[in-house]
Amino acid sequence: MYRFIVLFIGLLTIIGQAKDLPSDPAVRTVTVENGLTCWVRNHKTPPGKVTMWLHVGSGSLNENQEQRGLAHFLEHMAFNGSENFAPGELVKYFESIGMQFGRHQNAFTSFDQTTYQLSLPNVEKETLEKGLLCLSDYAYRLSLLPVEIRREVGVVLEEMRARDGLRKRIQDQTIVEYLPGSRLVDRMPIGLKEVIEKADPSEVKGYYERWYRPDLCTLIVVGDIDLEQTMGLIKKQFAGWEKPAEPAREESTGIVSYDKQRGAMVTDPEFKSAEFTLATIRAGAKPDTEEEFRKGVISDLGDWILSRRLRDLIKQGKAPFQSASAVTSYMFNCAYFSGISAEGRPQDAQKILTLLTTEAHRARLHGFLAQELLQAKKATISSLERSVKTEPTYNSRSLAARLNSAAARKQIPMSAKQTLKLTKSMIHDITLDEVTAAFRTNYPTDKRMVLAILPENHKTGFTKENLLTTVQEVEKQKILPKEVTQEITGLLKQAPAPGKWVEQQEIKDLKLHAAKLENGISVHFRKMDYKKDQVVVRMVLSGGIINETAETRGLTNAAFLAFSQAATTKFSSKQISDLFSDKKVSVGASVSEDAVVITISGSPMDLEYGYQLVYALFQDAKLEAAALENWRKTYKLQYKQKQTVAEGRLFEELPKLTAPSDIRLHELTPEQADAITVDAAQAWLKKVLAEGMLEVAIVGDMKKDQAMALTATYLGSLPKRPDTTEALNALRTIAVGEGPFEKTIDVKSIANRSAVFVGWRSVGWSNKLDVLKLNVATMVLQRRIREEIREKRGLTYSASVFSSASSAFEGVSVLACYFTADPGKDAAALEIAKKVIQDFAKEGPTGEEMAIAQKQASTSVIQALKEPGFWARRLSEFHYHNVGYDYMREVAALYSSFTADQIKETLGKYVKEGRRIQIISRKAAAKAATKLPVAQ
Repeated sequence: MYRFIVLFIGLLTIIGQAKDLPSDPAVRTVTVENGLTCWVRNHKTPPGKVTMWLHVGSGSLNENQEQRGLAHFLEHMAFNGSENFAPGELVKYFESIGMQFGRHQNAFTSFDQTTYQLSLPNVEKETLEKGLLCLSDYAYRLSLLPVEIRREVGVVLEEMRARDGLRKRIQDQTIVEYLPGSRLVDRMPIGLKEVIEKADPSEVKGYYERWYRPDLCTLIVVGDIDLEQTMGLIKKQFAGWEKPAEPAREESTGIVSYDKQRGAMVTDPEFKSAEFTLATIRAGAKPDTEEEFRKGVISDLGDWILSRRLRDLIKQGKAPFQSASAVTSYMFNCAYFSGISAEGRPQDAQKILTLLTTEAHRARLHGFLAQELLQAKKATISSLERSVKTEPTYNSRSLAARLNSAAARKQIPMSAKQTLKLTKSMIHDITLDEVTAAFRTNYPTDKRMVLAILPENHKTGFTKENLLTTVQEVEKQKILPKEVTQEITGLLKQAPAPGKWVEQQEIKDLKLHAAKLENGISVHFRKMDYKKDQVVVRMVLSGGIINETAETRGLTNAAFLAFSQAATTKFSSKQISDLFSDKKVSVGASVSEDAVVITISGSPMDLEYGYQLVYALFQDAKLEAAALENWRKTYKLQYKQKQTVAEGRLFEELPKLTAPSDIRLHELTPEQADAITVDAAQAWLKKVLAEGMLEVAIVGDMKKDQAMALTATYLGSLPKRPDTTEALNALRTIAVGEGPFEKTIDVKSIANRSAVFVGWRSVGWSNKLDVLKLNVATMVLQRRIREEIREKRGLTYSASVFSSASSAFEGVSVLACYFTADPGKDAAALEIAKKVIQDFAKEGPTGEEMAIAQKQASTSVIQALKEPGFWARRLSEFHYHNVGYDYMREVAALYSSFTADQIKETLGKYVKEGRRIQIISRKAAAKAATKLPVAQ
């Protein structure tokens, strides 16, 4: 939901952190003599690592007419040569110490900032120095060589192509409507093609010298560091950065408050939904005082309640839309945006706008209920309390991102504890009248825009002119106040009798407790306080899609909506949702190829509520008709939308090409979605819940006795689980013929873009050693492909090389390369990628490549072994997918033990002509070039 307002929301802020408010005591703030602000924080998650970000407080907003797109282009050039890193050397150096380009070394540009990111693998002094040397080179020592600028033009143009499409076209139109007359309208960060094609070196350098200056920048360092040593290294690298004698004045956004009512309409030939927003932009005091903080809390409470009302209507089947929400945020440090939005099918457009308007006006007229305000307050405090508990072990990258957001807002950061304390001090005294008054201020009827986003040839009856009159007519109708609803206080009258443990053992070297319940459920427990006050219970229930046939296709996804929109025959999804609104725990379910994964995650304090819900659902889950219908409508809209996207069509056709007769691997069709009934899905749900084997992993900051007691009570009391291993194994073989498999897809799309896939059928999870060797191979190939296709020839913005090993089916795993390209060059690019991989399979990696890849692999797996998520995943499928304790013990060492010859030998098994798969998904009528581009 709210897909196109996200352009703004991504840049908006959580109100409440500013000058007069307390600053986070864990963040050391230092200003260098040249004006550079430094925020440095000692943080030990992950241990032995550090994150460094350089926030440049300038983006596309400060570009002149000839520079539109050069702020972003300059971000690219930071990787192409500086005083201390020659062109081509920067990425190679950081790869040599275990980092991966794009993952540990990246950057982004927006309207008001350009931010450079480094996640360093250790905190040795030499590594810290290199990281700071790199960021200081970005800041004031870039080479900006004309030859490198020309070389990068092709890459940036391909990024434009990769980002081109429906989303961009809608954003380009909606920003004009949301912010008429503002400077942002013609300063989209990606820029103009004609400016990039020219890429005048003097303009690039001019922007760099004018806007990359100390007083506009904030250096952020978060990690397991010595603060004094780090500050010394920062001053050493940045002291030479001179501040300008006469700094340029930053450009104004030109955003103005709405002063009247108006309607606006945006259409596109490929847009398949109908989205409406009731929006306003108004001037207001910057949220930098406790008074403004309080106003922000009040606004958030009103938005929370209305959003909840809208979602409840969806759950109850009373809404014509499939998603809806309300939000108020401070934007670009100059104005407040408030918007209420809903999205659904075009044929329901009149009903969508009518109900959206009705609910917004109901809140204006009658305000909110005491019951609702109490729920909102409890949920707000619960969320903040959760943040206080978890903040000490946030990933350093997450903390750096929070600090970066504060820098963009030109505010000092507050800690979670300070935010909670301040909110608690005021929230209990906030009245219904205050919340209603704030809502009326945020959503006035005399200064607003009614925006519709519709298909180009829609038949909704709406025009730009009658949108506003439609809303006004609805508001004239008699609208009654919201009625109080019945709340529940619990799911169970009493806890069930606990099941018995029949096996228990300690695997001391892995710090595991393994057990088995009398009903056949296998359980692993591992205490990990790496993430404070967080625990995950991951349950793998065997079966589902693997059991489906042509007649039952799609039933698993539909059936387990009963878990994602949890309901029982006794309690509706709304009642259960209300019960959990202030609980620090959540329950969810997802569907894989051969299992349903059910998760309970949150604070140990509230974990029992999650267990109770899972128990209730196993015993008495109900698929609500509204949940199925909403899912069906949403799925069909998404499917229809995807038919105009090259990437979507490629991955839809991929399984049909290699396994045309196995419908389990094929994407669900709209016709199949339409054929699913509530009764059929409910029966399938009952069958899978009763017949599936169940395996459980409990990992996190929790005592073993508590975890095992909850598991025995709520899972041990379930009926005995059958052993269906043999029956499921008989369903795992996929009939795949002899290749090569080749296909070209014509896509009816406006975007002039192809999606390219070239790969080879490889090996499934059952052969773990080969899977690990292919992981090493992909790291070498990622570098070779990037250099050959992106850097030398500018044929793509980004290419992904990956190894996908299925644990469900034999015959569907792949080693592949995927990227987008110019339709005129896609076939040539595919041939180059194919040759790179085939040559690598023949030659194997060089010694240098092997050393770098093993370093990267080891860095990744060592970090993964510290994460609770890794253990929860592997332990929850320990028996089902034959993981093995030896694998858990040896996986890190295995990566370092492989030789270049072993990688070559493994590739030789799979990179064969008969196993090759290649697909080009291309804009219809586009023609491929026959001549290969020349490498630069």
